[in-house]
Amino acid sequence: MSAQTNRRAIVIASICTAIGVAIAASLGVWQLQRLAWKQDILAKIDQRIHAEPVRPDTLHLQIQNREDVEYTRVRVRGYFDQDREIHFYAPGPEGPGWQLVTLFHETNGRLYFVNRGYVAQGRLAEAARPQGEAEITGLLRPYNRRNAFTPANNIAENQWYWYEYDAMRDYVYETWQQRNAVDLFPFVIEEEPSSGSYPAGGVTILNIPNNHLQYALTWFGLMLALAGVYTVWLFRQLRDQ
Repeated sequence: MSAQTNRRAIVIASICTAIGVAIAASLGVWQLQRLAWKQDILAKIDQRIHAEPVRPDTLHLQIQNREDVEYTRVRVRGYFDQDREIHFYAPGPEGPGWQLVTLFHETNGRLYFVNRGYVAQGRLAEAARPQGEAEITGLLRPYNRRNAFTPANNIAENQWYWYEYDAMRDYVYETWQQRNAVDLFPFVIEEEPSSGSYPAGGVTILNIPNNHLQYALTWFGLMLALAGVYTVWLFRQLRDQ
């Protein structure tokens, strides 16, 4: 290889390596920024789920301003409408089963959907369905969250897979006048764990993945590997000139 050709190869390799190192370093730094962002979110969630419960109506302005209130711990007093129970398919400690979501009337007139917990398949009849006034504590979870793999709700068979706000409201209120007259809270309450009987409360899943540190280390590792390979190659090119 001529000296001119060798110099050209070194220049091209240097430019490509610099671009590759810059991209890998940028992605590594970005993942570290994402790590800090995720840690902040997880810290806020941990603080909320261990805080003293609040009345949902104290969150009115935050909800109106579209602020994040998910996982806020709340407490309400009222009674369940046991004639209006929705069944959500879900795995559980005893295999496939159902989560029971029931309409709850607060004493001030506001309505909530409450996820009371898990019941194993074939054991719905064993679930406790309290009558009269009750006080419940739970975490707020949003409606209308699904992914590409979530099945459509089978409303006719009362087999649900995700919190579909309009469909749930329509399911329990037969007429348009009823649906638009109710004051339905814009979050589901997932009730906290109860005694050993069905339904088993505490269905909220909090294992939120945080893999950004591994991603950052991967990108920084690629950056160092690329720089190392280039350095060895450059040393040999200069030695052989």
